[in-house]
Amino acid sequence: MDNSDIQYAIRLLNVKFISVNYKAKNLFDKRISSEMSVDVQYKLRFNDKQPKNYLVDFTIKVTDKNDEVSLSLQAIALFKTNQTIDEDFKKSSFANQNSPAIAFPYIRSFISTLTVNAGLDPIILPAFNFAKIKK
Repeated sequence: MDNSDIQYAIRLLNVKFISVNYKAKNLFDKRISSEMSVDVQYKLRFNDKQPKNYLVDFTIKVTDKNDEVSLSLQAIALFKTNQTIDEDFKKSSFANQNSPAIAFPYIRSFISTLTVNAGLDPIILPAFNFAKIKK
């Protein structure tokens, strides 16, 4: 069978937060500057011992323009496919764009919840277009 005939389906199994570093300098002012700097990096990771599973490893950094609040985190999203992962899948836009796009809302929600529970106005990350990232 030709590889072009393979139809992959992916399923998000879990999102785990590996590390979170949160700092707020002014505890008496819960307002956060509306001008935030957001840096989102991610990489797909594959393991030959688990030929139908892969990870999306995110590193996200958020700071406000006054440097009063900063947040950095590393999270991984675990995915499962219905087919054995091959080199075409690893390079495909399907995996490299859809996988992070599926997991990213969970990370956005975590950041909003964390900042609200810390007593601040929530940090709500903007929508992110993974199709525009050039790897």
